Amino acid sequence: MNIKFETKGAIDKLTKRLNDIEKKHIPFAGRIAATNTVVKARKKVQEELNSVIDRPTRMTQKAVLYEKSTHKKPSARVFLRDRAQGGTPPTRFLKPLIEGGGRNMKAFEKILARRGLMLWGERAVPAKGFKLNRYGNITGGMIKKMLSDLRIGGSKEQRQQYRAEGVKGMFFVPKRNHPSFPPGVYMRYGRGGSKVRGILMFVKKPTYKKRFDFHGLASKVATKHFPRELSKAFKHAWNTRKR
Repeated sequence: MNIKFETKGAIDKLTKRLNDIEKKHIPFAGRIAATNTVVKARKKVQEELNSVIDRPTRMTQKAVLYEKSTHKKPSARVFLRDRAQGGTPPTRFLKPLIEGGGRNMKAFEKILARRGLMLWGERAVPAKGFKLNRYGNITGGMIKKMLSDLRIGGSKEQRQQYRAEGVKGMFFVPKRNHPSFPPGVYMRYGRGGSKVRGILMFVKKPTYKKRFDFHGLASKVATKHFPRELSKAFKHAWNTRKR
């Protein structure tokens, strides 16, 4: 998911006013201008994204990247990070926000679905009242403990560790159509596990409306700033040329 900036129109306009000697500096000026433009576009798009999302995570706050223009690769672009070590990359979890529609399953949801504990057409959402982290999510550590205790996730060593900590039997998924527990993952707590509270509720896959015009905003910034950046870059190239 990226935006490449079309620079031909602005360069053609500038070229018409130049002589043959001056035109030789256009490629260099164009690369500088394109890079400066995508830097501005990245900053604006990231700021807008942070304002649209409630309590954006660190990954979200660093989701927008740019690629500068070089001699070998003259085009410059603004794009979303497509890799995330040990997690879901922004290109995936921001897609519903940009394009609308439903979100993809998270890794732990796929594990639950493969084991038949939730339906493929469902998504897991935090249960009302359950303590979340500052980003409004259940912590990764809690998800790992849950999967390990349900005997469907984590390494053998992790499962042994959690059982040693007394986690065994803490989490459970009730049968469908249970009279007291709607579909979801629950946790026992209190002395002897006498109390129960929900952690995750299984709900029908939600459909999201478009809330963030990534492509439109990036293109708008490029259209506004590139001609000005090109003029500045050309003047710099001309004034610092070898005589």
